[in-house]
Amino acid sequence: MPLARYYYPKYVAPRNSQVHGGHAMADIPKDVVTLIYHLLPGFLAAWIFYGLTAHPKATPFERVVEALIFTVIVQAITIGVRELLFVIGSLFSVGAWTSESTLVCSLAVAGVVGLLSARMANNNTIHEWLREWKWFERLRTRKVLSWLPQWEWTCRTSYPSEWYSAFRREKRWVILHLAGDRRLYGWPQEWPDQPDRGHFIIDQPEWILDDGKRAPLHQVEDLLVRVNQVEMVEFLKYNDEVEAEDSEIASTRKLLIGIRRQGEQNGSKGPTTSA
Repeated sequence: MPLARYYYPKYVAPRNSQVHGGHAMADIPKDVVTLIYHLLPGFLAAWIFYGLTAHPKATPFERVVEALIFTVIVQAITIGVRELLFVIGSLFSVGAWTSESTLVCSLAVAGVVGLLSARMANNNTIHEWLREWKWFERLRTRKVLSWLPQWEWTCRTSYPSEWYSAFRREKRWVILHLAGDRRLYGWPQEWPDQPDRGHFIIDQPEWILDDGKRAPLHQVEDLLVRVNQVEMVEFLKYNDEVEAEDSEIASTRKLLIGIRRQGEQNGSKGPTTSA
């Protein structure tokens, strides 16, 4: 099977400068275009990653660095695919590997790398694996490897912020404490990626009154709430997770309501959390 050199097609700049708006535009340097062409798989992988995750887009310089890292990964995988196809080609011919084959394969690999990176970031795969590190602990239990230190690799997550991490992990009903001393109960159908911009979409919304009773909005399907109006978020337990008795819950709710009313009379806000 013929072996072609591993390179991308060279960019040929136009001889004449382009004219736009009556002014001549200088040709883009060939080195810059060639660099962008080489980084194209990395930019594709990064574009897929940011398009499918809640991570904020990086600065232009950081994007170039990320594209370079993705490009190195893509090219390494592409070389492996090429060598595998060469082995297959030694058994029976499947065609020649050309520069166009390299480009198509690298773009396909970039798409897969971007999708896998987004999936791992959305599911906290790598950080959770490093944090738990169960297989490493199993190695330490063996006498031969008991001398290995107990390392804590990371305490972070793959999520962009603690705000996003809380909503990603906690699939629960919430109470939004809004400006103006208002409380809204409901299911967070959608939530903003960042705590300073975006909106909540609250399903089955109910206003919580001062006495703790709920006022369902029977004619409302969903309620759109701006995140900058939210001061605090409560994630509620399910009924089977609550260990306290009904009398204890009622007593605590009565106590909180009393403190709240006393704070309003004194001109300050009291506790507003639910019992």
